[in-house]
Amino acid sequence: MATFLKSSETFFVEEIPLIEPCGVGEHSFFKVKRKNLSTNYIASNLKNFLKIKQQEIGYAGNKDKLSTAVQTFSIPKRLEDKALLFFSKFNLEVLEVKTHNEKLRMGQIKGNRFKVKIALDIEDEEKEIEKNLKKIEIKGFPNFFGPQRVKNEESFERGRSIFLKNLKKGRREDRFNVSVFQSRIFNFYLEKRIERGFYPDAIEGDALYLPDDERYITFSSNIEIKGAFPTGPIVGSKMRLPERDSLLFEKEIVRKFGLDFDILIFNRVPGTRRVLTIFPSEILVQKTSQKEIEIQFFLYKGSFASTLLDSLGIETII
Repeated sequence: MATFLKSSETFFVEEIPLIEPCGVGEHSFFKVKRKNLSTNYIASNLKNFLKIKQQEIGYAGNKDKLSTAVQTFSIPKRLEDKALLFFSKFNLEVLEVKTHNEKLRMGQIKGNRFKVKIALDIEDEEKEIEKNLKKIEIKGFPNFFGPQRVKNEESFERGRSIFLKNLKKGRREDRFNVSVFQSRIFNFYLEKRIERGFYPDAIEGDALYLPDDERYITFSSNIEIKGAFPTGPIVGSKMRLPERDSLLFEKEIVRKFGLDFDILIFNRVPGTRRVLTIFPSEILVQKTSQKEIEIQFFLYKGSFASTLLDSLGIETII
């Protein structure tokens, strides 16, 4: 079996921005390159070094510690020179500094460009991986959250408690814990759809997402709909609900986590929906040695490289 031994030498990820800094304003956007440092570690130390509040630091997503990553942080422009000292002290390479009129917020990225190095085990394994990649490029793969999001049991229990008790989630840590709870529900939902043969096709009443219009419609077998994708629940009060068969199935799943749709509308967490299938693009496979290949690809935000590799039958070793 081909394997991916995760490290800063085998895993590269670059954020692709959703917004371009306008060149004026009170916030400095630092695009930095780093190795073996988590996003939270950098943000926490940056806060202490600059002596500012955590909410004054902005970033669009969390990047794996075991990686070489390019991502952007925003800080008040008045502290730009001091921030340059911080990045130098922590051996972070500053690739670009731009000014914007708002701080960078979570989710403000288009997606991520990945490059991973894969160790081959048997002859012709490269050809099999390339063949499977071509299939996935056309048909997509199940959009599970990766283990780095859902595996932490303490975060899940904390997020579950916050959500079910409808507590205020002000801190970034609390928001992350709630997202772990939501993500595990989605993964379980998608797993059960696959088990029951409700994947990849839509079922009656599914909430379909139309990316071109950025809106949802309800699926009916009597109507032909193109360019729309079935979605699953990221539970919360403002989440679009499916109808008919899909609603009954979704209620069955979320009840297993102690949730009831009848009271969900009163929850502090807004929620949303997530497409069940994701399609990689910009795929490139290169052979770097007799026993190693390098795979490059782009995924829209919220999707995980580890999930794609799992769909290809490649074992990830951390």
